[in-house]
Amino acid sequence: MRLSRFLISVLAANIMVFSPAYTFANDQPVFGTWEEVFFKVEYARFKPNKALAIGPNGYVYYADGHASPEQARRAAMAGCDEDVTKLRKEKKPAGWCLPYAVNDEIVWKGLSPGISSDKELPAPDLPFIQGQLYGYSPDARGILLMLHGCDRPTNPPHIITMTWINYFLARGFYVVMPDSFADKRPELCGEEAWFRDYAVTMEVERLRVAQTKRTLRELRKLHPQIPIYIWGHSGGARTVQSFAPDVEGVIASGDECGLGFMGSVIIPPTVPVLYIFGETDPYLEEFGKTVTEKAVKKRCRSRGNRKWVIVEEIGHDVAIWHQNVIDAVSNLIGEDTFNLDYERTSGELSSGAKTAFENDYKKTAGYRAFAVADGGDYGYSYNWNSEKDAVQHALQLCENYIGKTAYAPGGAHTCKIYDIGKK
Repeated sequence: MRLSRFLISVLAANIMVFSPAYTFANDQPVFGTWEEVFFKVEYARFKPNKALAIGPNGYVYYADGHASPEQARRAAMAGCDEDVTKLRKEKKPAGWCLPYAVNDEIVWKGLSPGISSDKELPAPDLPFIQGQLYGYSPDARGILLMLHGCDRPTNPPHIITMTWINYFLARGFYVVMPDSFADKRPELCGEEAWFRDYAVTMEVERLRVAQTKRTLRELRKLHPQIPIYIWGHSGGARTVQSFAPDVEGVIASGDECGLGFMGSVIIPPTVPVLYIFGETDPYLEEFGKTVTEKAVKKRCRSRGNRKWVIVEEIGHDVAIWHQNVIDAVSNLIGEDTFNLDYERTSGELSSGAKTAFENDYKKTAGYRAFAVADGGDYGYSYNWNSEKDAVQHALQLCENYIGKTAYAPGGAHTCKIYDIGKK
């Protein structure tokens, strides 16, 4: 007999905010996306005469290897209630937990908010129709499906998001970024909501999975011969790890490697997955305060084709303009990379560049950088949290002005850095 349990970890990267229109009690056991991943991936491996119990806020407790299914059920329920009582520091007369499965029979009578994973959303695909589309061509090299985080996507996208779009456009991709808020849904994005209303959080999680399945279905109908890749950030990364997409590859940034304590994913092992971690991302709680290679190796167990990169000195939002990122993504999709090295210059500024440097640039805050082109054009960036971001953004702006394609395969920077500073 063996007893094991774990609390599915709470990720502040996309923790949800309370919505007064939804009144599910916070102490009710809920079977949501993460519990489903655990059931399908981990529970399936346990010894017969097993049982799975579910508690509030993502608590999962299993028992296996018992003399009978009933003994396993009692053990799972007792262990679950005991642990949740310790966590909550109070008893509940009827107990905190409910049984989900005994052996392979589902006996669940609790909440399963949202859309069943066995169902597909019908057309029309409003998130796709009302989303942002870039670079459509019937001869596209591939399709990049971008899944935004818990916030509403901005139009135009944030600078960091645009680096990803520009990179794939330079390689002949058709980029699709649906707006998950085009379907009626709770607006959930904040710091405390996970514990305020876990059921609504799971409702949104399931909706996003269903939305993504529908968009993939529609893209394959429209473009049956074009390979599809998925890029998900934060909540979008969690979405893509919650089901089994039939795609050429997955890029997940700003989220844990796998879901829950055991790092489970439903993504088939035949689909390559590239994880992008910011070294100082405050939301990657399973890795500690600083993301290290040792912690990542321990967390990202070898299941299929998983690779990862850690970006030094960068937090939750990672641009593609870091060399280890652009190299890894290029390798994933089978394209040449872009050399992000740059030169410094101390030459005389043109009159326009000198005026901008003295009157505007020097007054800016945060990490900043000023880039110049041989013909006198320039670009400057400021208010960044890292020098690397400021430098690469300034170079990108400078090269935009001279008409250079951003991140073209096999290319390199032509603008030079005149100044780097912090105020």
